[in-house]
Amino acid sequence: MKGVTPELLTLISRVYDGGLSSDQWTGILDEVADYHGAMSSVLFYHDTRHAEFLPGLTQYSSFWNQENLEEYLATVHSEEPSARLLRKSEPRQIITSESISVKDKIRIAGYALKMWRRFGIRALAAARLNETNAWFDYIALQYDSKHGPMKPEQMQSLAILLPHLAKAMEISRPMTLLERRFNAVLEALDRFHIGVVILTERGQKVLANAAAQLILDLRDGIMLDSTGVLRISKTDDHLRFKHALAQANATAHSKGTSCSTLLTVTRGSGRDPYLLEVVPITDIKNDIDKHFRGCILYMIDPAEPRHVSIDGMKEIYRLSDAEVSVCQLLIDGHTNPEMATIRGVSAETIKTQLRSLMNKTGTDNRVHLVRLALSVNLPIDQR
Repeated sequence: MKGVTPELLTLISRVYDGGLSSDQWTGILDEVADYHGAMSSVLFYHDTRHAEFLPGLTQYSSFWNQENLEEYLATVHSEEPSARLLRKSEPRQIITSESISVKDKIRIAGYALKMWRRFGIRALAAARLNETNAWFDYIALQYDSKHGPMKPEQMQSLAILLPHLAKAMEISRPMTLLERRFNAVLEALDRFHIGVVILTERGQKVLANAAAQLILDLRDGIMLDSTGVLRISKTDDHLRFKHALAQANATAHSKGTSCSTLLTVTRGSGRDPYLLEVVPITDIKNDIDKHFRGCILYMIDPAEPRHVSIDGMKEIYRLSDAEVSVCQLLIDGHTNPEMATIRGVSAETIKTQLRSLMNKTGTDNRVHLVRLALSVNLPIDQR
């Protein structure tokens, strides 16, 4: 296609990062502005039916820092003509300062003068993105005197980019709505010291608490791809996860009976594997979205036992003092020889105590023992 360059293809791909992560838009809009020779850009969104969107989906390039944005909102915003001009235009039709009618030029002269004197903006190019009347959104690029109006080749590349911006904003709508409605939930989940991720049916992250984000950022066997979909490095583990996700989805749609699936994830670092639990989730009360179906993913890292308590394990499973000691050492990640040295007993004694511990608790390895300990004593802030 004429006008498509490797740089533009990279920018098109980059645009979709904003679809799932609203915090990416400032950087994306900087790149859009730079590619088209603009000093700044704005992605405007308006939807009166969902208060959670306002002003969440309206995004600004870094030119519109807090100081500039506050001045704009206080002195010029009420005269902003873009929305009025673009509501009359066809979707993806690029409107520039030069292409509008003489009547419109006269009508916006005062606004244009203020934008020049206050911010150095002399020319504008904008286009409406939405094809449906369910919402209204547009992209605007702002130019200084040095560049002047948008050039034909820049207009051509923007025309290629517009459908992708529109699609990314369309993706942003439900994801932003879910994020906003989940805010209170996330605040609570951050007090939970194991990883908790809420996924859509496709496995896209809606939100992750702080503990989960730490695991995802490590990219040690489990991570998010560029579209926000959870991926597992090892093929066999990933296939088991996809099967577990399918079972959770079936249950969420009243077509299955799986209440949860446990699986381990091998780590490239060689550390103990993660333990994942996939549990269906629905929202029949419409706290999030009455159409939401997906799953909660619990992520346990046995290599990080600092929030694991064995309080209560002794009473529930009638553990001896020796078994309690071995249980704590095992959860803390010590090997059999290390446990023997710490406790001042033989390796055979440790093996015997471990067998007894596993039999009493119904576990067969350290990972499952950690999960059990977390179930008995929830890893939640005590304040």
